[in-house]
Amino acid sequence: MKATHWVAFFIESMQRIRVIGGGLAGSIFAMQALESGYTVEWWTWGRPSSSLVAAGISNPLALKRLKFIQRAEDFMNSSRAFYHWLESETGRSFYQTLPLYHILYTDGEINDWEVKAESPLGEKYLGRISRNAELNRILGELNNVGWLDTEVFLEVTQEMKSPSLNLIERCWNISDLNDEIETVLCQGWKSDTLPFGIEPKAFNPAKGEVIIIFSESFPIRDGILHGGVFVLPLGNHLYKIGSTYTWDDLNELPSATGLEFLIEEFEKLWKGEYHLISHLAAVRPTTRDRKPLVGRVPNYKNLSVFNGMGSRAVLMAPLLSLELLAHLFEGSELPPEVSPLRFLAK
Repeated sequence: MKATHWVAFFIESMQRIRVIGGGLAGSIFAMQALESGYTVEWWTWGRPSSSLVAAGISNPLALKRLKFIQRAEDFMNSSRAFYHWLESETGRSFYQTLPLYHILYTDGEINDWEVKAESPLGEKYLGRISRNAELNRILGELNNVGWLDTEVFLEVTQEMKSPSLNLIERCWNISDLNDEIETVLCQGWKSDTLPFGIEPKAFNPAKGEVIIIFSESFPIRDGILHGGVFVLPLGNHLYKIGSTYTWDDLNELPSATGLEFLIEEFEKLWKGEYHLISHLAAVRPTTRDRKPLVGRVPNYKNLSVFNGMGSRAVLMAPLLSLELLAHLFEGSELPPEVSPLRFLAK
């Protein structure tokens, strides 16, 4: 083989990446790698239940504290650009911007909203306060919130066609690192799929349950209602309501306790007619400190992890995937707060 061919082969092998996992994190990472010009080998298997149950809301604000998350604007801009790019590439629609109506229960919450609405980020996102007569509630309107239809998105990514993408149905194990291809694990919460060297207690997974209802009379149709639970319009008079958080009984089976909680919280918000359609459950891959787990796994030269975003994967994964790609192939630094080093087994 001529020297020029060896160089071409070396460059091509350096630009390959293997993505393990077909949920939101893995799908977003695979698509970002593809869009960035890498050759992607994407290994998936099974049904990504937590991603299908996810609300899909891309929101820059921690609503309980009315506090913007760290790097909120960067995350919002990157996620919006990524989903619109993929929509244009595929001709499918799965992402939209809509308002979120947050219930303000006290004068203190109303005052806090008004003060924070005068900040640079607040001017963009924190909108008007008004009373909804049908709900008899004071609502703060959060503007420019994104909503990803996760079921359609996952379907679209699985159907993506490109000469640079090879989709494989196969489980991964440690021996697959022998070919030295850069490998990124995006496998969710279960301890038996954690990257080697990271302590099992890195994850603090939380089970979440949602219900789907049908109602022709629910008064909020143009946006998301949030107050104790979220009520998300799906179209055709269908609404997703969630979610619960429990840290025991970690399985993907809907529970009577979860159903009772969701119905009770929803009926606190509204007393009108509705019909229960379905009840779903899954486990979120949240970390102990509730921060993402992104970066190279120590002691493995071609193994990284991209995980732990919990309910914020729709918002955070598009930007963090670009930053991980730049870290792996260009040597740039990752934010230290997401590093796997913080969870090294002692």
